[in-house]
Amino acid sequence: MLLTALLALCGCAQTMTTSSVTVDAAYLTEETEAALVAAVYAKAEALSGTCKLVNAERRYHSCSVGEASGNPSLEMKVGYGQNGEYGVSLTTVLVHWFPPPKEDVISGAFLSERQKRLEVWMLSLVPEEATVNAVRHYIGYDHSEEF
Repeated sequence: MLLTALLALCGCAQTMTTSSVTVDAAYLTEETEAALVAAVYAKAEALSGTCKLVNAERRYHSCSVGEASGNPSLEMKVGYGQNGEYGVSLTTVLVHWFPPPKEDVISGAFLSERQKRLEVWMLSLVPEEATVNAVRHYIGYDHSEEF
């Protein structure tokens, strides 16, 4: 009962981090898009995740990967976003009892090693000259940085 009251008073907080690689439109062909989708599906499967086509018109796929070995669950996406740019992204959500200080969040204190490895992997999918940007966003903390 006391725990329920404490949760009601302080609530829970979450840290949401999205890492994305935007691909130059000049690089995209049917073959490169298919290769990127296949790579994301294979990575999700290797992490015991599942994938599905979410929006056929935008060729937008989403893969969910559950929590494992202290790593938060994550969602990987590939396809055309609402802004019309093609990219690969991953989002993690870490739940906290209390909101962490902004300085801790933007310092990367809550980035899992798995997310860091997946950022490197995402960069390896796209040649450097075809990468428009590679950005990590700390949602709700008004902070973005290149990775």
